[in-house]
Amino acid sequence: MLDVLKVIILGIVEGITEWLPVSSTGHLILVGDVLKPSMSDAFMEMFNVVIQLGAIMAVVVLYSHKLSPFSPRKTSKQKMPKAIPRTMRRQSRSRTRLSPMPLPLSA
Repeated sequence: MLDVLKVIILGIVEGITEWLPVSSTGHLILVGDVLKPSMSDAFMEMFNVVIQLGAIMAVVVLYSHKLSPFSPRKTSKQKMPKAIPRTMRRQSRSRTRLSPMPLPLSA
């Protein structure tokens, strides 16, 4: 087998297992041991790091609109945190300043 084909197979394994709830690193190591590319150990370590970095960056780019609170794709309702109850959301939009809070006087 050519080393280029082995590298392509390793890339496919990384691409598939990155989306599954299993260790993509473990699969990459196992498939690398089975295929045994004729490259140095230092190169294979660097290759594993670079291919995983590429997979992580693909996930970040793909989901950047969901992760960013300032995404133009989101509606104003989606930009508001869901942890805030609806009544508070309405109040926060209608009020522009905070109302005074009464404080107890000490004797």
